[in-house]
Amino acid sequence: MNKKIKLLIIACTILLLSLVIVACGSDTYKKYDSEGYNVTVKYDANGSYFSNAGQLYVTDSYNISDLKVNANGMKEILLVDPEDPIREKENVQEVARAAMPGYFFAGWYTEMAEAVDENGNVLKDDKGNTVYNYSGKWDFSKKLEIDPNKEYTASEPVVTLYAAWVRNPVVEIYDGDTLIGTYEIKNPTLGSNSVITAPYLDLKKGEYNFGTLKSAYTWQEREVIEGENGAVTSFFKGLYLDKDLKTPMGEKYTHPYVYDEATATISNLTLRVWVGYEEKAGEWYKIYSSAQLANNASASGNYEILADLEFTALTAWPNVFRNNDFTGTIVGNGHKISGISLESNTGSATLGMFKSISKDAKIENVNFENVSALIDRIYIKPGARYAVVAASIEDGFKFEGVTFTNATLKITTSAFNLHQDSIIGLVCAEGYSDALGISLEGFGTEAVTTEYDIYDIEIDVDVNKVTLAFPEKGNS
Repeated sequence: MNKKIKLLIIACTILLLSLVIVACGSDTYKKYDSEGYNVTVKYDANGSYFSNAGQLYVTDSYNISDLKVNANGMKEILLVDPEDPIREKENVQEVARAAMPGYFFAGWYTEMAEAVDENGNVLKDDKGNTVYNYSGKWDFSKKLEIDPNKEYTASEPVVTLYAAWVRNPVVEIYDGDTLIGTYEIKNPTLGSNSVITAPYLDLKKGEYNFGTLKSAYTWQEREVIEGENGAVTSFFKGLYLDKDLKTPMGEKYTHPYVYDEATATISNLTLRVWVGYEEKAGEWYKIYSSAQLANNASASGNYEILADLEFTALTAWPNVFRNNDFTGTIVGNGHKISGISLESNTGSATLGMFKSISKDAKIENVNFENVSALIDRIYIKPGARYAVVAASIEDGFKFEGVTFTNATLKITTSAFNLHQDSIIGLVCAEGYSDALGISLEGFGTEAVTTEYDIYDIEIDVDVNKVTLAFPEKGNS
């Protein structure tokens, strides 16, 4: 007796010969009958196949004389699930369940019949395959009873168990009338798999996490389309249960499929959802992190701030803003932008968060904290303009709901060399007026020097103009 049969004796207290049969001739059946292995149990893969050699079915054959008689006077067999590890991997009989793409394995059933509609027409699923109704799901913990007084032949199984393959429930994702993605629920019998998690904003990563449906569609959070009237930016807004985008799916939604284990059938198979987008004229960016703002900086860009942003030495305030005329939009939504640190450069005649701000630009509902601008290296030609916010602000521009807290203009003794035509401003060097609409708290100046005692430098701020006085160097 080989190892395989010994293992099965231990597990089943029977003598079992496991065979993999694709097709058997009459001579083979006669041989099994002559050896007493005339009680057979057939496992039909039912449209799929068993692994290894690709068998369509497996047949286990038993010698009836070795089967135990129970208290009812019946012979009994403890069937072995084709996936049971007791069948051993080195044996061709051992199988891993063969998956049918788009379907889940519901178990082994003793009966199957074609499902029909009210007119008697055989039902087909969305893949064009026949739909079956099953009954008699087999419990492998119970024993099969057979009549010891009957005659059996190997060619006629005492029972055939059919693999029940049931179509996976699906979520279809539409953009209007266009199907753009499909998500299948694997093994819906678990129940928990029926919960669909909606996309949500991950503030730590500064991006959307598209939850359960991420693999179903290559989501575009932001897409710029050039239209007849210029650029239009389309943002993902959410998922909806109706084409008119009136009913949001919510953070979690349970797929309405209903699974009946007794018949291995499923109803309400398809959940349809629609993608909603928010469109804005122009090139817009939704910003969740300082890195995102730095990576997408454009002097004409439009930015909606959706989280507090903190700039550091590793993620600096964008040079694109510092070196160009800002004509875009920053909508802060009340969030804080902090940690901006600027330093003058001998190659640049300007210093500020922005080189200039156009009257057509818009900056609203944002709180700037701990912003510093250091005048250390001086542009020695005429016309230098230094400030914290902008070198210049065009007349007509006005901040809306913007505050600056603890903003500081720092000056070193290099300011001795400023050209007489240079201007230093606190908020801006040119264009500041009382009508600018900015709220300042703790906004001031600081002298930073190693050559002279700090008290020897006099800094005078008149409205916005900053005047410096140095010992023996005159005024600048």
